[in-house]
Amino acid sequence: MIIFEKIQTILQKLTERQFQIFIGAVVGISLLLIALFDVQLYRLSRQLKTKIKRLNIEREDRIRDILTKGGYIRQQKEEMDRLLKEDVNFKIAGYFNVVLKKLGIARKKTTETTTQTDIDAVYRESSLSARLDEMDMKELTELLQVLENNKRISIKRLEIFASTKKPNAIDVQLTIATMLLKTFSET
Repeated sequence: MIIFEKIQTILQKLTERQFQIFIGAVVGISLLLIALFDVQLYRLSRQLKTKIKRLNIEREDRIRDILTKGGYIRQQKEEMDRLLKEDVNFKIAGYFNVVLKKLGIARKKTTETTTQTDIDAVYRESSLSARLDEMDMKELTELLQVLENNKRISIKRLEIFASTKKPNAIDVQLTIATMLLKTFSET
């Protein structure tokens, strides 16, 4: 209250001309503050609009990438289904043994285990782990090349050890896998 009383006494002491100047200054300062506020608001709105446009462009690019990847995945799935339906009775162990006999290294296989794992409602993965002893690098590369050339087979793990039985030879632990359609592999 004391402040208002002081302002009132100051205003009462002013002449009419001084009062008009004072009111003009207050109005001018108020208009200047409003103009500065408007400019800041306009700048902020422009920055936000620019940021929104940039984010929308980035979002559209991400969506486009996702759709492209989705199309690629769908295409791979269709190719995989076609490949799996060509030979519904494919057995990874039988195929692996045929390859070993073809390459003349069947006697080097010491252990072999197969497992099947459900991937989802449609696919099952069939894996084969085998140990091959006393191989040389030429035999291993030929085996890997034959396995890699078969689109149904993927090489999951390869471990190479120095052979303990024969010098200048290697022992190999190999895991390969293939996909099977559940509907065909369950029957």
